[in-house]
Amino acid sequence: MLWITGSLLLIVWFVLKFLMHKSGMVHVILFAALTLFLIQFAQHRRTKEYERSLKD
Repeated sequence: MLWITGSLLLIVWFVLKFLMHKSGMVHVILFAALTLFLIQFAQHRRTKEYERSLKD
């Protein structure tokens, strides 16, 4: 779910920044998207480590 939200935020940021030439607060969208990607990456990695520990 976070991957989808992050992807949509990146698309919105791209449209606002490059196609509509808006700036300023649009960087908050980029920051939010990158934060969601990092959170999802960390959660996925932690889940894989947990699953690996159960197999041992």
